[in-house]
Amino acid sequence: MLMILKCFLKSRQLNEPYHGGVGSFLLTMLVTSYLQRRYKEGGTDKIDLGRHLIDFLELYGTKFNYEDIGISIRDDGFYYQKSKRGWQGYDERTRSKLSVENPQDSEVDIGGSAFNIKRVQRAFQHAYDTLIFNNSNSVSILKLIITSDPSELKPNWRKFIEY
Repeated sequence: MLMILKCFLKSRQLNEPYHGGVGSFLLTMLVTSYLQRRYKEGGTDKIDLGRHLIDFLELYGTKFNYEDIGISIRDDGFYYQKSKRGWQGYDERTRSKLSVENPQDSEVDIGGSAFNIKRVQRAFQHAYDTLIFNNSNSVSILKLIITSDPSELKPNWRKFIEY
């Protein structure tokens, strides 16, 4: 799931923290938080990867309250009020910023680097809508949201084999 989401974000140039996107570490925290919540709800052994992907896109594309809620993966994962930590935004640009606690240091908000989180959220929402409301059976459903060169998706096994 992480690789699919990384390709998805890269295809939209939303994967670089330097440009306000969601980098690998932050994306790993989002996926971990999502999976922790699903595990607590039960029944995760009966859900396939495609369903997890759709549910992830729905959560972070349509349901998650970026303005008031922060994410922690410590202690089996939980959400917190950003205002209680002083991590809420005060203006239009920072009000809906992503807030994710660093699991190694609870005083550090690693979500702040994703200053383009509204674009990421809209991309997740669009992907969710596309996957749910797609009526076409002629195109791969994943191809509808990931628009990258197929050669980019193939792993470079040589770098793992050569010493």
